[in-house]
Amino acid sequence: MTPYESRKKELTMDSLTMLQRLKNLLHLIGRPGRIKFAALLFLMTINAILEMAGIGAIPLFILILSSPEMVLQHRWAASLTELFQITSSRSLMIWGSIFLVGLFAAKNGFFILLIYIKTRIIYNEQIRLGDRLFKAYMTADYTFFLNRNSAELLRNVHNETKVIINGVTMPLLQIVLDGLVLAMIVGLLLSVEPLASLLTFTVMGAVSLFFVRATGEKTKSYGKEEQAHRRKMRKVVLEGIAGIKDIKVLGREGGFLGRYHFSAVRTAMALRYKQMITQLPKPFMEMITLAGMMMIALVLLATDRQISSLIPLLALFGAAIVRLLPVLKTILSSFVDVRYHIYAVDPVYNDLMSLEKKNQARPDGEKHAGIQAYPFVSKIEFKDVSYHYPQSHVQAVRNIHLDIPKGAVIGLVGPSGAGKTTLVDILLGLLEPQSGQVLADDQNIFEDIRRWQRNVGYIPQFIHLSDDTIRRNIALGLRDDEIDEVKITDALLAAQLEGLISELPEGLNTVVGERGTRLSGGQRQRIGIARALYNNPRVLIMDEATSALDNITEKYVIESIEKLRGDRTIVMIAHRLTTVRSCDMIYLFDQGKLVERGTYDSLMKSSEAFRKMNLLE
Repeated sequence: MTPYESRKKELTMDSLTMLQRLKNLLHLIGRPGRIKFAALLFLMTINAILEMAGIGAIPLFILILSSPEMVLQHRWAASLTELFQITSSRSLMIWGSIFLVGLFAAKNGFFILLIYIKTRIIYNEQIRLGDRLFKAYMTADYTFFLNRNSAELLRNVHNETKVIINGVTMPLLQIVLDGLVLAMIVGLLLSVEPLASLLTFTVMGAVSLFFVRATGEKTKSYGKEEQAHRRKMRKVVLEGIAGIKDIKVLGREGGFLGRYHFSAVRTAMALRYKQMITQLPKPFMEMITLAGMMMIALVLLATDRQISSLIPLLALFGAAIVRLLPVLKTILSSFVDVRYHIYAVDPVYNDLMSLEKKNQARPDGEKHAGIQAYPFVSKIEFKDVSYHYPQSHVQAVRNIHLDIPKGAVIGLVGPSGAGKTTLVDILLGLLEPQSGQVLADDQNIFEDIRRWQRNVGYIPQFIHLSDDTIRRNIALGLRDDEIDEVKITDALLAAQLEGLISELPEGLNTVVGERGTRLSGGQRQRIGIARALYNNPRVLIMDEATSALDNITEKYVIESIEKLRGDRTIVMIAHRLTTVRSCDMIYLFDQGKLVERGTYDSLMKSSEAFRKMNLLE
C-alpha cells in the first residue's frame, strides 16, 4: 500500500469513527432530546430566513434612498404603495425606514428567543446526562468498581458530561445554526448575481477546507491527550489528599507534585493549541472577505453596467460578506471544538451502554428504603459456594459449605487472601457466586437481593465518614426529612455513643470532618456500628472492624457488640483471635477453602494452624 493510499484509508477510518461518535451522541441524547433538538432545528431555519431577509432589505432601503421614483414605478411595488397609501418619495422613505427597523427588531428579538430556548435545552440535557451516568454508576454491580479507578469515574460524571454538552453538542448546534444562515445568504446572492457569487464562495470554501484539513489531525491528537491527562490529574489529586499523612511522613510530596505538574503542562499545551486554532479563522476570513469584495466589484464592473446600478448590488454583497465573516469564523471554530472534544463521548457512551442494560432489572437505591425485609427465622446456609473475581481464574472461595443459625455469633479467621472478605461480600449481596447458593430459610437470597439486604448491617474495617454531622453520617444518604430520630436514638444506645454525644457542644449536629478526622478511631468505629444498626438489621457483619483499634478501644467496641448477642446474628472477620474468643462457632479458611471449624477452645486443641495464629498475635 502506498503512503497516499495508507493516508487515504486512515482519513476514511477517522471519518467513520467521527460519524460513529456522532451517532453515539444521538443515542446519549435519547428520543426526548432528539425531539427537542428537531424543534430547535425548525426555529433555527426560521432564524436563517429572517437573517436572509435582513440582508436583502439593506440594498432595497439603499435603492429607496437613492432612487425612490424607480421603486414607486416598479410593478411589484404597486400593491404595497396602494395598501399603505404611499404616494411620494417622502412617504416611501418613512415607510421604508419603519419596515427596516421593524424587520431587524423582529429578527433580533427572535434570535434572542432562540438563544434562550437553545441554552435551556442544552443545559437541561447536561443535567439529565450527568444524572443518568451517576445513576448508572450508583446502581452498578459491586464488581464494576473493583476494576475501575475512582478518578476516572469522577472525571466522567463531573467533566466528560459537561464536555459533551459544551464542547460537542453546543458547537454542533452552532454549526447547524450558522450553516443554515450561510446557506440562505449564499442562496440569496447566487439568485441575484450567480457568477460573482460562485467565484467568491468557491475561493472561500477552498480556503476553509484547507484550514480544516491542515489542523484536523493535530486537533484530534491533542483532544485525546488532554482527556487522558484530565484523568491523571484527578487521580493524582485524589491519591495525594487521601494519603496525605503517609506522604508527609515519608516526604514524598515532590513525586505527587511532579506527576500533577507534568499532566498540567501537557493539558495546557493542548488547550493552548486549541485556543490558537479557534482564533486563526478570523484573520483568514478577513483577508478572504476583502479579496471577495474586490473580486465582486471587478466582476460587476467587467459587465459594463452603470455605476449607479451597482450601488444596491455592492451594498447587498457588502452586507452579506460582513454577515458571513463571523458566520464562517464561528463554523470553523466550532468544528475545531467538535474535533477536539469528540473523544469525551466514548467513556460516557461505553459505560452507559454496558451498565444500563444490567441495571434495568435492579431497583433504584431511592426505592430501597420502602422495601420490606426478607423473612429470616431459622438459619443462613452456604451450599457449595464458589466465586472468582472478573479477569481472574483463581477461585477466591471454593465449594464452601457452612451454616449460620439465627442468633449465633460466628467468627471467620484465616490468613490474608484466605477468602473471608469474599465470603462476607457474598453474604452482603455484593458478589453473586458463580456456583452454589446462599440460602436464608431455604430461599436463595439472590432471588430478591434488595429484600435480603434490608436484614443486613455492615461494619467495615475502615468506616467511611462524610464531612457532615454525626446524625447524617449515621443515617447515611437520607435527606433530613427522611431521618427517623427514634432509630437514631436506638442506634446510639446500641453502639454506646450516647456518652460521646452528650459531651459534644452541638451533639448530633457536630461535624466530624473529612473522613472523620475530628474523632478518635474508637469513636469513628462506633459511629459505623450505629450506622449499621440504624435500620435494626437481623444480621450484623463485621469485616475486621476492630483490627485498626488499640486493645482498650477494641475492648469497648466488642462490649458494644456483645450487648447485641442473641438479639441479632453476628458474623465477624478477625485477625486477632481474642476478638472471636466468645464466638459460638469459628470457621478457619485457607486459600479459599474452609479447612476447619469449631469453638475457640476446641480449635486450640485440634488445629495447629489455629494455634499458630494465636501465637502470632
